Amino acid sequence: GGYIKRMPLKQFESQGRGTRGKRGSSLPSSSSDLSVEDENEIAHCFTCNDHDTLLMVTQKGIAYGLRAYQVPTAGRTAKGQPIPSVLPNIPMTDVITSILPIPSSTSSQKDSGGDDDDNSHKFVVLATEQGWIKKTPLQAFENLTSRGLTIATLEEDDRLNWCQVCQDGDDILIGSIQGKATRFELATLRPTGRTSRGVISMKLREGD
Repeated sequence: GGYIKRMPLKQFESQGRGTRGKRGSSLPSSSSDLSVEDENEIAHCFTCNDHDTLLMVTQKGIAYGLRAYQVPTAGRTAKGQPIPSVLPNIPMTDVITSILPIPSSTSSQKDSGGDDDDNSHKFVVLATEQGWIKKTPLQAFENLTSRGLTIATLEEDDRLNWCQVCQDGDDILIGSIQGKATRFELATLRPTGRTSRGVISMKLREGD
């Protein structure tokens, strides 16, 4: 539905097995409560630090950078703020499909206890509906701002729906709607720049 919020972890204390749990948003509790304007669901949920950068990627291949503390805080039952109030440059016709929390270089070094930048050997891997895939060094997004940057060049009938931070040594497993799958080592995928289209990850049959 295009809403976003930030909550302290302390609002969710540990609970025993079999308990009912607590409401984490003001979504309707049943389908009978739904109206056209209330149809909504939780799309992304993750933990991060206030000074982490949120890499927010849209289906049109545009990435926006936002510090976590810039997301307004809200209570457990609150709906949150409309994303355009936090990212005024995002077009109304575009949809955020992935949000990746990226630790800052300073916090990464502090957590790892080393001198090397923990992000230097990481990549952002992106896959599209039409089977294209690419990996771009994470450092290419260090200066990302709320104005947005092109993260992939897409065809008109393609959408960017999946992003993940990976590193060489990881494997990539891709599955299609029609039940086909392929797996390969990330190291075999050549790094490309921000605006590249990438390469074919798997050959899709018509309608897949």
